[in-house]
Amino acid sequence: MTLPNIPDNFFKFLVFVRLVIIAFVFFKYTDVEEAYNISIDNYHTFQDSLKVQDKSLESDKSFLRDRSRILSNRKGIKNPVFLKDSMVTFIFALPSDKYEKFINDTLYSLYWNYAKGVDVYHKMIKLTDLKYNKLQEDEDYNNSYYYNLLLPLAIIGVIMLFIGLAGYFRSTNVQETLLTRHLNEKSKYFKYCQSCGKIFSSIVTHSKEKDGSTNYSFCCRCYKDGIFTDSSATFEEYFERLKPELVQYSSKDLKRIRNHLTSLDRWSKDIYGYIASPIRTSKKNKSPES
Repeated sequence: MTLPNIPDNFFKFLVFVRLVIIAFVFFKYTDVEEAYNISIDNYHTFQDSLKVQDKSLESDKSFLRDRSRILSNRKGIKNPVFLKDSMVTFIFALPSDKYEKFINDTLYSLYWNYAKGVDVYHKMIKLTDLKYNKLQEDEDYNNSYYYNLLLPLAIIGVIMLFIGLAGYFRSTNVQETLLTRHLNEKSKYFKYCQSCGKIFSSIVTHSKEKDGSTNYSFCCRCYKDGIFTDSSATFEEYFERLKPELVQYSSKDLKRIRNHLTSLDRWSKDIYGYIASPIRTSKKNKSPES
């Protein structure tokens, strides 16, 4: 009996595909999360740089304010640097002497450095806004990618894994059942031919049915292609034909062999599993005529 192995291989293939899907989902999700985390780190780094630039501007503005006040008071001229809230304005006037020109040049140089820092700061704010918007887009994309692709793949993989494992174990159980049935059937095979009584061996082989299947009850000498080779013979005729093969046995052994043959399926008349006792007629039931 050949046990089927195609379902077994098919369900193993389903389990293998599920493992491939698990690996794909895991590594893809890991790559997406890693890229997103890198974007978050870059955004936070840029925010830290923006804070540093803001503190640097505050320091430059304080230095410009204090320096312009000191130099203006020392010469007694109008302070060219005007501060209002976070705005810094430089009022340029024609200098009346070299000292006033020196003050204007010095303060203007400080103001120009501060103005360039403010311009850089504003550009950094715009870049920060762009990075934040990009971060939001990445987050939306990741969520969409996860819920629209990775999650359905994971669900499909779980279903395939469940079907594969269930089918594999079912196939294994089926094969075990078939094997058990085969062994149970094999345990019912006769040790010897149920016609001639000879023990089955490499010489006394099992016979074949008409469809080519093996018959485990009769040997190839007694049974062939679904019929007995001497189907019309009675037991007495059959036993007489066997006697030339039994010349080496004693009369006591011949009697044992005869009893053994009558117990075989072909010759046994005990179809109910026991030897029925003959019905005896009671004397009380005998007719007066007898």
